Amino acid sequence: MTKSTTVIALLFAFFHAQAMAALTLGSSRIIIQAPKTRAVVMVHNRSNDSSYLAQSWIEDAQGQKLERSPVVALPPIQRLEPMQGNQLNIQALPRVADLPLDRETLFYLNVREVPPRGEDKEVIQIALQRRIKVIYRPQRIRPLTVGLTSPWLSALTLSKEESGRFQLNNATPYHVTLIEAFSDESGTSPVTDFKPMEIPPYSAHRLEGKFSPGVQRPTLVYINDFGGRGQLSFDCRDGVCAVIKNSVRS
Repeated sequence: MTKSTTVIALLFAFFHAQAMAALTLGSSRIIIQAPKTRAVVMVHNRSNDSSYLAQSWIEDAQGQKLERSPVVALPPIQRLEPMQGNQLNIQALPRVADLPLDRETLFYLNVREVPPRGEDKEVIQIALQRRIKVIYRPQRIRPLTVGLTSPWLSALTLSKEESGRFQLNNATPYHVTLIEAFSDESGTSPVTDFKPMEIPPYSAHRLEGKFSPGVQRPTLVYINDFGGRGQLSFDCRDGVCAVIKNSVRS
């Protein structure tokens, strides 16, 4: 077998393994809303005949594993029998009192599946890993949820730069996850080179992507508290764009 053929075979095996991952999570994000100190996510083993170990840990927003993390995943390792689901507890420790009180703090939950040891020594085993957001939300910024929209995001604004690109201004205490952009209010003219972004609280970031020249009603799609998609439509005047519609995107 040539070197190139070997590489292709390994890549095929990797992507095939991704599609056949045994462990799945019951949520795409976790929010701990103070004064609550715990949230729960289900971990499922979809394998019909094999047991797996689920190894879990928390990282900060930069992807660093903390020695004294204010948020932990319990149990850090557990065995899942075939077609079994168990709870994974995301626990806020007393040291969350040291986190900012005027904004959310972002963490990441990592869950790695450890496959059973096979008898064939020549088989390559790949330990796949899931990673989802964990947001700690202080009590003083408790939001009011209306349906599946995030009404506080209506406070976002866009600033149009001379280059024609837009800057998103997040003057809210919430993390904003953007996944799509459109050059029209109806959401039918996609910005094809738009890159999904995570906008921290009280920050401003340039949107990656070229909108249509002269666009007046840019639209952004965000992920809400429940993992669903919301849509923000803006109206631009004198280089500043304000939200005119915050709705659920089907």
